Amino acid sequence: MEDIFALFIPLGICVILPITCVALNVWMKNHRINKKTEILLKAIEHGQEINPELFTEGETEKNVSVKKMLLNKMQNGIILIFTGLAFLGINIFKSNWGDIPFIAGAILTAVGAGFLVAFFTGKKMMSAEIKAEDEKIRK
Repeated sequence: MEDIFALFIPLGICVILPITCVALNVWMKNHRINKKTEILLKAIEHGQEINPELFTEGETEKNVSVKKMLLNKMQNGIILIFTGLAFLGINIFKSNWGDIPFIAGAILTAVGAGFLVAFFTGKKMMSAEIKAEDEKIRK
C-alpha cells in the first residue's frame, strides 16, 4: 500500500501539477480575451469611440528590454542553483530518502548553472544592445 502512495507523489508533482498550471494559464488568457471582446462589442454596438491602446495592451508586455531579460535569467539561475543545493543537502543529511533528492538537486543545479552561463554569454554578446537601450532611456 505504501508503494502505491510513493508512486502518487512523483506522479502528481511531475504530471498533474504541470498540466494543471498550463490549463489554468490557458483558461485565464482565454477569459481575458473574451472579456475584452465583450467590452469592445458593446462599445461598437453603442457607437462609442474605441481606444486603440486596448489592442496593443498585450503587446506591451512582450517588449522587455534586453537588460531585463538577462537579469531574469540570472535570477532564475541563482534560485535554481540554491534550490538544487538544498536538495543535495537534504540528500546528505537524510540518507533514508533514497536517490530522489540527489537526482533532483543535480538537475536543478545543472539547469541553474545553464541559466547563469546564458546570462554571462548574453551579457557579453548583447553589450552593444544594452548600451543602446540605456542611451535611449536616458534621452
